[in-house]
Amino acid sequence: MEYLIPFSHEGASRQPKAGLASFSPPLRGTLVQHCVSQKCALCVILSSLRGVLVFYLLFTATLGAVFGVTTCLSAQIREEPDSPLDYFIGGCATGAVLGARVHSYMTGTTACLGFGITAALFKIGNKEGWRLTGPPKL
Repeated sequence: MEYLIPFSHEGASRQPKAGLASFSPPLRGTLVQHCVSQKCALCVILSSLRGVLVFYLLFTATLGAVFGVTTCLSAQIREEPDSPLDYFIGGCATGAVLGARVHSYMTGTTACLGFGITAALFKIGNKEGWRLTGPPKL
């Protein structure tokens, strides 16, 4: 079974042009064929949330990358590896990026302090061997 879908040679245009592309769906019985053949509620929800989920996952990955790069650069510049201050600076930079994303100075300042203090406390706790829970009970 083949499906015909309109396609465009110009990526920026939303209007379909003159061509038609054909493709065959994957093997019979897969989720994709189920979604193509029937409009179930789960398929509609997943297809509508796909763009939103990808956006937030990429933004979360960006925050992690900002934290990692800033922490490493701070440690290199200060020539003091494994310092809690480096982690505070990385957390603060991450909070500033979050504040820039939501266009709010207050959110950026609060996130800067919150992420920075949390990251520094985690680093201090790892260095000193702090534990949030006791040993596992068997």
